[in-house]
Amino acid sequence: MVSTFLSSCQASVHGRLDLPTSSPQQRCVQSLALHSSVKLGRYTNEGVDEPSNVQSKPKSHPNHPSTGQLTNLLREGDPAPRFRLPSGSGTFVSLSDFIGKKNLVLYFYPKDSSAGCTREACSFRDTYSAFKELGAEVIGISPDGQSSHEKFARDERLPFTLLSDLDGSVRRAYGVKPSLGLIPGRTTFVIDKQGIIRHIYSSQMHPNRHVGEALTALRSLTNQVSPQPASAVV
Repeated sequence: MVSTFLSSCQASVHGRLDLPTSSPQQRCVQSLALHSSVKLGRYTNEGVDEPSNVQSKPKSHPNHPSTGQLTNLLREGDPAPRFRLPSGSGTFVSLSDFIGKKNLVLYFYPKDSSAGCTREACSFRDTYSAFKELGAEVIGISPDGQSSHEKFARDERLPFTLLSDLDGSVRRAYGVKPSLGLIPGRTTFVIDKQGIIRHIYSSQMHPNRHVGEALTALRSLTNQVSPQPASAVV
């Protein structure tokens, strides 16, 4: 009797078996049919659809830049991620341009001509000669376009280069966190001639402090300290 009942259930999957809709047998048939549809095709509200050839897209890694999320956060001593971005003048600048030649102060900021970013840029401008004396170059990076950078640099008489990171890929590669989940972060990296990160400073609310942090790190890096008086020989 049991084998007959199971046989009738199996038959209903490949054919049609008229049973009362309220009977336990009918519920068994529906259950087996649904199980079969999961294996063979798609199940819709109207029944079993045709087998699908559409493959599901592979999930992106949570730290992959294409997801819009941050990559692994960088630490002092890590190699600086390589980049190549356009400047306000239209030329491309890359990290490799400075390897073996100059230390680099790379500062990420939210937006051209905003109050905090103008103060920060002018602070770097006013101390630019000190950075040059320490053998360093200053570069600012934001999501703004080339024309915006060109105007910002002209209006504020900035002597250093501004780069356009339109898609935010370099920002994410450097692990620069947004503020309040919306505002692009404000973070400064000091990178030595070997391309190694030597100092990281992040502060959205204190744009003027980035210059002092960078200069202190560079002085420590280049060992430029005040000379000590020689000890008297007795």
